[in-house]
Amino acid sequence: MVEVNSDMKRIIQDLQVVKSHGEFPKGRNYLFSRYKHEGLVIMGNMKKVREGGKTNYYLTPNSKVKLTKKGHAIVKLADRNNQFL
Repeated sequence: MVEVNSDMKRIIQDLQVVKSHGEFPKGRNYLFSRYKHEGLVIMGNMKKVREGGKTNYYLTPNSKVKLTKKGHAIVKLADRNNQFL
């Protein structure tokens, strides 16, 4: 079994909450950019507005955080070993 330190444990718990609820735990939204940069999450269901040759994406009330393939693989591995949640 893989040795898991506290930082890795926290990341796995956050990703499990994202998978089940579509948002980060309360007070931990600031981690979205970190996880997005690592390729673990994306923001889904954004409104696409095209103005001239420029496209902008805006958040809507239905926007949710979603896991990428890499994020799903981490959560699946943790669930298989019955860890954390």
